Amino acid sequence: MLAGMAKRWLPVVALGGAALVCVLLGNWQLRRLEEKRAWIEMMQGRLEQPPAELERALEAPDAFAFRRVRARGQWVTGQTILLRHRGAAPGPRLVTPLRLGGERSLVLVDRGFVPPGIADGFVRGESPGQTAMVEGVLLRLTEIPLAAPPGERRLLWNRLHPAALEHQLGEPMERVLLVRTPDGSGDYPRGDTPRPLSRVNHLYYAITWYSSALVAAVVGIGLSRRRRRL
Repeated sequence: MLAGMAKRWLPVVALGGAALVCVLLGNWQLRRLEEKRAWIEMMQGRLEQPPAELERALEAPDAFAFRRVRARGQWVTGQTILLRHRGAAPGPRLVTPLRLGGERSLVLVDRGFVPPGIADGFVRGESPGQTAMVEGVLLRLTEIPLAAPPGERRLLWNRLHPAALEHQLGEPMERVLLVRTPDGSGDYPRGDTPRPLSRVNHLYYAITWYSSALVAAVVGIGLSRRRRRL
């Protein structure tokens, strides 16, 4: 008899447990939302600080993420690549390594957006070894495990893969990206200022989990009432 009663009420208990789990997950998403908002506010504060020297920033890149920095070096134009642009306008972003002085490695510089019709001219028509002073926003590059060495040289990339790019460059590369800010000229490549954003909509996920908890609770209550009448 007890076994039969337990079997009859098991779905109700399972629905109650599912509702509780969904509520806990919703609470966790709200906590993550507050953490991301605090992170975005901190990064916005860094963007408003005066520019720092890149050599100093490379000593603690996490502490200088989303800081404006200045860098001086020589363009390695023979290793320029194109990065797919995520904005509404068609065309890639021009990414060129900058060789720093001293013992520092190469640093990738996102020089900005170029229309597709003139991108080839930048890739193949620039003179090598030009000295440049660049001001931009420093971002950390996410390390991605390299399953196997890449084959032939790639010109167009969907995302920046540090290990694969370092293999293609043939020399060490700093795990940062310098995004060149607008210089006011309006010329191409056209720089911009990256903004700290959350890639995950935690509020949406929280609402989804709470909605699932409500559905589970309503179904569980209805099922328990039916069980009592039996």
